[in-house]
Amino acid sequence: MKRSRCRVASAVAAGMVPYLAFAQGSVPGAGDYPAKPVRVVVAQGVGGNADAQARLFATKHGGLMSVACWRRGSHRTQTVTTPKNDGGDMTKPLLRPVTAALLSACMVAAAHAQPGAPEKFPSKPIRIIVSSAPGGGQDVTTRPVAQKLGENLGVSVVVDNRGGGSGVIAMDITKQAAPDGYTLLVGATTMILTSVTGRVTYDVRTAYEPVVQMTTQPYFLVLHPSVPANTPKEFVAYANGRPGGLNYGTSGQGSLHFYGMERFSSMVGIRMVHVPYKGSGPALIDLLSGNIQLMFTSTVSAIPHLRSGKLKAVAFTGRARTQISPQTPTLSETVAPGFELKNMYCIFAPAKTPKPVLALLNREVAAIVNAGEVRDKLAADGAEPAPPVSVEEFKSAYVREVGAWEKLVKTLKVEM
Repeated sequence: MKRSRCRVASAVAAGMVPYLAFAQGSVPGAGDYPAKPVRVVVAQGVGGNADAQARLFATKHGGLMSVACWRRGSHRTQTVTTPKNDGGDMTKPLLRPVTAALLSACMVAAAHAQPGAPEKFPSKPIRIIVSSAPGGGQDVTTRPVAQKLGENLGVSVVVDNRGGGSGVIAMDITKQAAPDGYTLLVGATTMILTSVTGRVTYDVRTAYEPVVQMTTQPYFLVLHPSVPANTPKEFVAYANGRPGGLNYGTSGQGSLHFYGMERFSSMVGIRMVHVPYKGSGPALIDLLSGNIQLMFTSTVSAIPHLRSGKLKAVAFTGRARTQISPQTPTLSETVAPGFELKNMYCIFAPAKTPKPVLALLNREVAAIVNAGEVRDKLAADGAEPAPPVSVEEFKSAYVREVGAWEKLVKTLKVEM
């Protein structure tokens, strides 16, 4: 009797039917099909829709059948044993239901599949690249979030500090990473400025997928104790008497701190010397050492040093005073009406990262920063947790923010 292979197959492509095949079995003709194991191969990860449908079919139909899932070189085989056929010509009666059932399983799986979505995320460690040095506002904010995210997802979440270049180094690494959700970027408003000032050749609105905003953080204007000023008015008067005699630090040329200080100086009519650093952390260290006299720094980074008396805050850059230091006036209410400077700490992924991955990360991070110990810690340090919004809503808000900074940079006309 001539033997033949039985195979059901379909295309492997986004939006098309996943590949299924059963080979391994021979059809001798009458009475003894299946005479040996039938193997169903599912080109999908274990636990996917096609996997589930195939296993259900294997359990319900006669013979010895196994289901194997193949994905990126790995597989798992589950053998399902069912009663053997009791004789008779079973070739045609069984073959037709097998073919029909497996194709049906393919179609059901395809209908529910998200093109480009991984079968299971995450299944390995996630790296979060922080575009500032250790100790900076981004770093201090990100670490508790990363730790809790790892606990919730059951994988390691590693914080990788890549400061320097006003965030360009971290941005380039993330942009070149695989769009699979395993490499993320913590970006701040500085990331927007890097784009609108032409320091990178790409548009951040299209080079990355906005995932979620963690916090909003205004700044303190902090001085070294050697500066004899304790209020905004006293500081402006002191700086006016020493044109070019004070050094202010920032996380880099073109950073948010830089543009904020240049705008403030322009509004109050003072002139100071800019000293750029590879991150706000190193700048803060030099401020504590007295090598520079002032800087804008995040509430998270400033609070410990304000409490210890190693630095003093003469002003706050929010629209209103902060609850953690209500005695500190705003620049807007004192010497620079309308002045406001705040940073957004957000998470981004490389362009074309699957939408289901973005949605998962969005939900998890938003829940973390708005509840429990992480929320309390951020609030105690002066950060304002961002309210939960969808990926789409956050992306719209981010695009608007980029447009607003484009207009401001053109207005300031600062030479880089």
